[in-house]
Amino acid sequence: MIFGSGDNQLYALDLKTGRTVWKFRTLGEIFSSPSVDDGTVYIGSNDGNFYAVDARSGLEEWRFKTPGPVGSSGAVHRGVVYFGDTERTLYALEVSAKAKAPLQDGSDTAMFGSGLGRSGFFETEPLGQFNGVRWAFETIGERATFRLSGLVPGFEYPTSRLQPNGGVRSSPALVGGALFFGSEDGHFYSVDAETGQENWSLAIERFKQQQGITPVDSSPAVAGGVVYFGSLGNHLYAVDVKSGQEKWRFRTDGGVFSSPLVADGVAYVGSWDWNVYAVDVATGQEKWRFQTGDEVWSSPATDGETIFIGSDDGRLYALDLETGEERWNFEADAAVTSTPVIDQDTVYFGSFDTYLYALDRSTGEFKWRFRTDDSILSSPAILDTAV
Repeated sequence: MIFGSGDNQLYALDLKTGRTVWKFRTLGEIFSSPSVDDGTVYIGSNDGNFYAVDARSGLEEWRFKTPGPVGSSGAVHRGVVYFGDTERTLYALEVSAKAKAPLQDGSDTAMFGSGLGRSGFFETEPLGQFNGVRWAFETIGERATFRLSGLVPGFEYPTSRLQPNGGVRSSPALVGGALFFGSEDGHFYSVDAETGQENWSLAIERFKQQQGITPVDSSPAVAGGVVYFGSLGNHLYAVDVKSGQEKWRFRTDGGVFSSPLVADGVAYVGSWDWNVYAVDVATGQEKWRFQTGDEVWSSPATDGETIFIGSDDGRLYALDLETGEERWNFEADAAVTSTPVIDQDTVYFGSFDTYLYALDRSTGEFKWRFRTDDSILSSPAILDTAV
């Protein structure tokens, strides 16, 4: 199992025992969740780097420097990884070639631009094997797409901004050649994965008397030609993937940071109003709700019969998929915002109490826990016998 921690480290653990297989240190907290593809782990860090790490050895393959922290997780497809940063940009990087790691942690030697406002690969070898940045799409009013045919020394992103906010914490979903993601500029976007050109964007309104637009940090789910996502303006949205037209919105009484899970015609999502909701995707009507003891930042996972989701009340809940009835809950020592992951008979999740837990999927019985040196917001990814 592989996951990140607020102690700046990426961990790989044995699934059965919870023992450390390897760990990799970044230069900042890790709130991003790892993506694993073709033997490589991709992870963002608050140090502003997006890393590629060998999944077996834990050795760095390369890193890409962005102007701001990276909380978005990567979507990998056909040798390209897509992710966002807090400086309003969604990137497409070509990663089909390998690269050498920097000579030492904290090195500021890059093929181009290691300073503020610059970005680039570190210590690639050889340079000719990398195409580098395929494109970079900016949110907020500019919404300009910057295309690079190769690694261009001295490339700088624009310093002129229309608004002080607009980061991309939402992790992109790639379906049918289009990328879907939200932004803190209050828009939800569809972007062509090949060209980086905008297909459409949707401005997300605030609730009732609130003025302006509202951030979208929720990561989308796509099913049946519809994209589902939450907003901090107290709604779950259903939007047509082709036209960007809203099909329905479901109101909650708190922000929806949680990312929806769609299964068998139902969208499941948590809210800051302390509830977990099941919403019929055909009608946008509530099927059931379950109230926890605090805000729900965690996103749901399912084994086909049970919904697993954490709450800031410090518990992981197992709920019946059809009825929302509680099957069991497990109490950690602090908030559970990490999204759980299921492997065979075990469910894994992290907590603000610094531990990653392994529980019996059916009963909630404790199996083992692993301690880090800080809170765990990152959601684990499964890789063979390593968590």
